[in-house]
Amino acid sequence: MEDDETVEISEGPQLGIEGGPLGADEYEHAAAIPVIIISGVQEPNIEEILKADPDCYELDLNHNRIEKLEKSELLTRVERWYVSWNLIKKIENLYILTSLVELELSDNQISRLENFDSLVNLPILDVSFNRLTKIENLKNLLKLEKLYIG
Repeated sequence: MEDDETVEISEGPQLGIEGGPLGADEYEHAAAIPVIIISGVQEPNIEEILKADPDCYELDLNHNRIEKLEKSELLTRVERWYVSWNLIKKIENLYILTSLVELELSDNQISRLENFDSLVNLPILDVSFNRLTKIENLKNLLKLEKLYIG
């Protein structure tokens, strides 16, 4: 573990676990940690992650095989959410994530930017290296300072 405020859980050679979903035991190790990093997992279970630590403010789900942002409505306290290098095609259910100050969705398969209009406190949005053909509803993001779309 890097420090007392970060826990990193990943499947692969470093833990000797090959593929498959994480079990409840792995999520329990994340309890009371405000920063959670989960990498190399087929489909991380956001519900289980937040049971382990409902006060998590930074969630790093980079380098997984996530195809859909499910249960994202549970992330009401998360301020920084990293879901780059996944297989996400569509952005849904972001309307309740008004606490977000950073959202990274780079290196996915997103073709349309939509449903972002409720993220009124978001200064940093990274959607670079996607398949973007249409960008809409960003006009309400008055605090947006950095937009990465290249």
